[in-house]
Amino acid sequence: MYFGLFDEVHKTALVDLEEKTPTKRAPTGIYDSGILCQDCDNRILGTLENYGKKILCTNDSFKNFHESNEIIESGGLKSAIVQVADYIKFKLFLISLLWKMHISKNSFFSQVDLGSIHSENLRKKILNHEKIMETEYEVAIIGIDKKIPDLITSIIGRPRKIKSNSNTYYVSIINGLFFMFNISPIDKLELITKSNLKENGRMLIPFLEGQIAKFFYDSINQVRVRRDISGKEKAGT
Repeated sequence: MYFGLFDEVHKTALVDLEEKTPTKRAPTGIYDSGILCQDCDNRILGTLENYGKKILCTNDSFKNFHESNEIIESGGLKSAIVQVADYIKFKLFLISLLWKMHISKNSFFSQVDLGSIHSENLRKKILNHEKIMETEYEVAIIGIDKKIPDLITSIIGRPRKIKSNSNTYYVSIINGLFFMFNISPIDKLELITKSNLKENGRMLIPFLEGQIAKFFYDSINQVRVRRDISGKEKAGT
């Protein structure tokens, strides 16, 4: 998931936007030792990660979704239609991102707490390569225009837990993509449900530009973060 995030000295930016802490740069991203057995880490999760990387980073419909010929527009929001060949594997990959945040010992992921029931359910699904229905644990990927000069996108943002009515959802920015997860089966966030990966492999990728992108970026992060003319990150309310 760190593809495209490393700088010229092979370090990636980790940003806690909510706490407004200085940007940290790590040579290997974030790694937790000892939380998974070698077979789970290398074979099971490794297989899913390799597939996810292939889809997100080399599949033209995802990599260049903003240039797609298949664009729909609703309510002023543009979305690219993308297609994946293996629904089960890609859904498990996306869900494994959230599950690994939950089991992590790193304080960077402290807001991700799925609870014992959801955690165990997802663990079994991932371990046994079981199909997750499209209406379960819905996932959306929202794209932000990387060409906006003062918007910082090539980062890993600290995942946030957001309560909305009776629903809980999680969101994290990874290299210009907001990964959003519906957890509760009721009061779902409409944006996630509409963009959610479907069992036929179809997925909508909303992409935000201009002031809409900035508004969404700031509202999700709950802090205004911009790049100054010297190229450094600045945070403010």
